[in-house]
Amino acid sequence: MKTIGTIISSIFCFLAIAFCAFILGIFIVGAVTTEEVETYTIEATITDKDIIDEYRQSREYLLFWVNGEESGELEVGSKTYARYAVGDLIPIKVTVKESCFGIQNFYDFGG
Repeated sequence: MKTIGTIISSIFCFLAIAFCAFILGIFIVGAVTTEEVETYTIEATITDKDIIDEYRQSREYLLFWVNGEESGELEVGSKTYARYAVGDLIPIKVTVKESCFGIQNFYDFGG
């Protein structure tokens, strides 16, 4: 005969596993139902540049940009980084995606 403690422990373990499966399911559904809504190109001004060089990691070249209400950073290659200076205009491809979590904008260099 099981004691009350083992019954409660079994119920708690079942609920914990069910909760983890539910959370995982939400993220899978969100990833599967993501669809591209719109794609367009904008011209943005470079506001800053930075190189991140940390031990045992590949070097990152970052361009910080602004365009009206939108701003962000882009990781680019070393040649692209060297080609542009602060104040230059760069083309940015904006991809708008929608999922069950809402709408997100993704920014890539180029147009």
